[in-house]
Amino acid sequence: KYQYSVIDGIQRITTVFDFIDNKFPLTEIPLAILDGTAYDVSGKYFSDLEQDCQQEIIRFKLRIEAFEPEDGDTEEYVNNTIEEVFSRLNSAVPLTSAQLCKAKAGTDVAILLNELLASHFFAESAFFTKAQLKASDDQRCLLQAMMLLDRNYVSGFQLKDFSETSLMEYAEGIKGCYSDKQVDTIKSTVEYLTDAFPEKNKQLKKINIPMLIYLADVAMDTGVKP
Repeated sequence: KYQYSVIDGIQRITTVFDFIDNKFPLTEIPLAILDGTAYDVSGKYFSDLEQDCQQEIIRFKLRIEAFEPEDGDTEEYVNNTIEEVFSRLNSAVPLTSAQLCKAKAGTDVAILLNELLASHFFAESAFFTKAQLKASDDQRCLLQAMMLLDRNYVSGFQLKDFSETSLMEYAEGIKGCYSDKQVDTIKSTVEYLTDAFPEKNKQLKKINIPMLIYLADVAMDTGVKP
């Protein structure tokens, strides 16, 4: 019924569900004590755990604080509130420039970015190191590609370079006015590249991806198939 944006805790939530989905094993940790019984869980995937341990994890309730709009709240007010809470929660830890840009671009664009970064092309085909993903370089690449595609559509924005200043300026320029046409364009180019690169390719590095997405748009306009 509702779609929520995660303001804080996305990495922890993702880690919990990735473990349950058997994507990684536990590290070397002390014995787990449940109802007086000790269980050796070190180095085990979720599927390798005793059933009692699995059930203990499954039934654990994550505490969630939800902010929901009230009758009469405008979309602008809601978006501004989300961004303010996000900034306050993260004020103790420096955000990467890409994360700041995401906050500046508004909720709708943030949801779009999350969707595209979870696509096969970015999650499976593109080549990002763990350090690059931690620094949100995949998000920065996507924003740079969107800048290239939108260079003539965003009012008052002039594409000069891929600097952090330009990214921030672009993000502020698309807040609340990213059109359906722009959404369709970036989505179709990513789908096009998914067909062109069904498997991981080490040449799909962060330095190449923005221009590759731009060229995919040109190729589609001229009828070139993946």
